[in-house]
Amino acid sequence: MEQKNSLKENEISEVMETESLVELTQRVNSNEKVYLNTTKRPREEAETQEEEWEDWSVVKRKEKKLKEDENLLQIYIYCKEKLPKQFAMGKLFKENGIIDVLKLKYISPYKARVDMANEDSANKLQSCEGLISRGWKMQKAFEKHESHGVIRNIDLEISDEDIFKSISCPSAAQLVAVKRLKRRNVYEEGWSNSESVRLSFKGSFLPAYVLVENLRIKVEPYVFPVSQCSRCWRFGHIVKFCPSSKIVC
Repeated sequence: MEQKNSLKENEISEVMETESLVELTQRVNSNEKVYLNTTKRPREEAETQEEEWEDWSVVKRKEKKLKEDENLLQIYIYCKEKLPKQFAMGKLFKENGIIDVLKLKYISPYKARVDMANEDSANKLQSCEGLISRGWKMQKAFEKHESHGVIRNIDLEISDEDIFKSISCPSAAQLVAVKRLKRRNVYEEGWSNSESVRLSFKGSFLPAYVLVENLRIKVEPYVFPVSQCSRCWRFGHIVKFCPSSKIVC
């Protein structure tokens, strides 16, 4: 009897469960709101969480600081000989009346960068006769100081001085230097003069031609060869202008 009663109770519970599931599916299908074992969050807990959210702050990316003076100008100084050190350079600037120097940075023993406070001081540095007489060349950053071209089929017997004197340029161009290019000997060691001559013009303007005794000679753009240092094996300079004192094997 007990077994029968237990079986009946199990059947009744199964029937009730199936009936409840059927009712639940009907209510869901009829778009009624159904809450399954949901418990509301206590008010105190919600308030504390809201307070925590209020304490939070949004982290923003730090912006780069702007330079104090956006009007500063950079002048590059070039020289074939080694430039004087900082104390000697400062004394040289003082003797020539160069003021408003904000920073001096040596890029190599033959090249330095000077940051000037205003354009007047930068122009004074560029046109300083005391420094130009030393063989120094001053150039503003992002400014083309000279333009270079090539003329070909020039007799080997003519010297650079004679070529410079016999060349006349268009009105917009100014010739400042002439240099005969060299080429490597095929059957012997060393270099010899070639029939190509490099012309250097002041500024960024490169004329299409020059005049020699009223004869037009075509000027082609000159492309500097890629140089590699035999001490540090980097590109862009030779051993004489190498900023490194360490020999790389």
